[in-house]
Amino acid sequence: MLKSSDGGQVSVDSNDVRIGIQKTPLRAPVRHHFPYLRVANVQRGRVDGTELERYELAAEELDRWRLHAGDLLIVEGNGSANEIGRCAIWRGEVEDCVYQNHLMRVRPNAGDDVEYLSLYLNSPVGTAHMRRLAITTSGLFNLSVGKIRSIPVELPPQEDQPRIVAKVTGFLALCDQLKARIAAVRAKHAQLAEALVAQAVA
Repeated sequence: MLKSSDGGQVSVDSNDVRIGIQKTPLRAPVRHHFPYLRVANVQRGRVDGTELERYELAAEELDRWRLHAGDLLIVEGNGSANEIGRCAIWRGEVEDCVYQNHLMRVRPNAGDDVEYLSLYLNSPVGTAHMRRLAITTSGLFNLSVGKIRSIPVELPPQEDQPRIVAKVTGFLALCDQLKARIAAVRAKHAQLAEALVAQAVA
């Protein structure tokens, strides 16, 4: 994964792509339980850890399933084609956190730029490719570990990747600010319209 140093196309081909833990009655928290991420916790570009459920795990299982800062989490299945494959970077927000089986964890190799990979997979190009790969079963879109590994990633030269990440991140933050301002203006307009109507009918 992300091995090209002079630009080109490679695939998300890592030996450490793993699906999470299946929820069963045996996982109900009793003694040795730990927080875990659900699909709802992994939004596009961010992890929402405000509400975490817990899994019962054996000691050796924690080592196998524990998330590390810098892991990339990808949504494996969703009822919406637009949400399939959304991903976010785990930054170690919660200690000893694991993840459920509807999420896949990609642990990048040393030197790989997970920030660039996350932006690429969440981009229109990346999301379109994952939609094409998804298997539809009864209206649910699914991605497998094998399909995630096969996703092609267009890479610029390695020295340019951090600069691109910084630029794109800045533009996305600006877009969020503009959206918030537009929403505030619309809310203000709605309030003024209601006030005018109230005066007109008074």
